[in-house]
Formats: sequence, structure tokens, C-alpha cells
Amino acid sequence: MAAIPRTDRVWAVGDAYGRPDGDADPLVELWTGSRWKLISTPSLAHGGQLTGVVAFSSHDAWAVGASFAQIGSTPKTLTEHWNGSAWTVVASPAPLTDSGFGAVTGVSGHDVWAVGEAQKDENSPTKTLTAHWNGSGWHLISNPGSQPAGFRLLRAAAAVSSNDVWAAGGDLVLRWDGSAWRLVDPGVSGGFLLGMTAAPSGDVWAVGFTGGVHTQTALIEHWHGARWSATTGPALPIPQLLAASADSIHDVWAVGNAGGQPLVERRSC
Repeated sequence: MAAIPRTDRVWAVGDAYGRPDGDADPLVELWTGSRWKLISTPSLAHGGQLTGVVAFSSHDAWAVGASFAQIGSTPKTLTEHWNGSAWTVVASPAPLTDSGFGAVTGVSGHDVWAVGEAQKDENSPTKTLTAHWNGSGWHLISNPGSQPAGFRLLRAAAAVSSNDVWAAGGDLVLRWDGSAWRLVDPGVSGGFLLGMTAAPSGDVWAVGFTGGVHTQTALIEHWHGARWSATTGPALPIPQLLAASADSIHDVWAVGNAGGQPLVERRSC
């Protein structure tokens, strides 16, 4: 989800099943201030899904995910742009047979990041993807997680500024310093990160879960300039946090599920 700055409107993206071929179609809804409204998206030959959205104004938003070229094919990266009146598909790089974006973030309409992963085939290791929109096109940017080394993925991203952008997924955390992506110690061994958010102060929160099936706890990590500090949630059945949002360092929300039930946590002070 993404709030449209200086308005009471919110974008939500995902997918909906119902195609004759069994695949899903991208789903986009807009909160108008009083209700949710379904917004049409470009027709895709064999469906797709949207996994992240970011908005810079009422006429400038991006959504990312994956699409399918034909029935039974592997996914390819998908990026769509909102210009104030319609969503359109914008060409994006897909370096390997199986590739998709898991999250999108940015600081302006000409400085946007999409992150995800790619795989040559089901027997090959995954490599992380980081792509940048500079106002005229998407370009792949190399990162330390892009070298095949097992199961690597990026599911979350958060931008503080053009020179301070974060991406995370599983036990991997990357940080863009304006010239290169660098690995950052994830803070918790065995943690699995699924969502991120950042405050204007530079504080960043990453959420997910840690532990095994019978010892799993919700995980919230806070970056406050030099290192991560971690907080685990209360004892709940198989909890995991999927997304986070910060209005300020004093008001941070995290949402997910536990045992099939909604889970909402809030940090306020």
C-alpha cells in the first residue's frame, strides 16, 4: 500500500484470480477518502501480479510485480506507471528466465527503485535484482546479492533520500549510498525480513519473523544510524510481519498475520 502525499487517498495492489487459464490478473484499488474503488490496469496476455506500489503525487505512482508471457511460462518483471488518468505498462529489465520485483520505493518520480530476484531455472540459485528508474528508463544496477549464492531474494525496500536507500529479503539487507549497493549486517541471525519503512530522520524499520516453526516470533528491527536493534513480538501461533509504515520515529505500524488471523503492532512514544 502507498498513501498519496498531501491527500487522503491510498493505493493498494495485488492480484485476483478468475482468468480462464487459471492465472491471476494484477489488481489495483484506490481509497478515495470514503471508499475503495477498483481501478483498471492494462490487459496482460496471460496475467500477472503486483507486489508493491509507491506514490509521489496524485498523478505519479509506480507499481511493480511480475507478468506471464504465455500459459505455464515463468514470470518476468512488471512495472506499471500511473499518470493521473491511467495505468500503463513500462518496459523493465528481466535478466534471467524467471524474474520478478517484490517491492518499489523512491524519493521522486525520476528517482525510483524496484527490487526483487531472478533465476535461470528451478535448479539454479536465485540472484537479487535492483533496478533504477531515472525518469526515462529502467536500468539494472549491480548489487552484492546478485551473485548466485543459494536462495537470495529482496521483498522490501525503503528510501530515506537519493543517497540512502534500503532493500531487504530473508536474511539479506542492502544499502545504497548514492554510488553503490553494500551489504549491511542484518542484525539478527536466523531472521527473515519481509517489509521495511523509513522515517525522514533516517531511522529504518525492517519486519518479518525469526525462529523455527514451533518457536517462531514476530521480528521488528530498528536502524538508528549505526546498528540494528531488535524486538520480538509476544508468543503467538506462527506469527510473521509483512509490511510496515512510519509517519515519524514516534509512530510506527507493522502488520501481518498469526495463525491465520490479522496481526497489527504499533510503536508509539
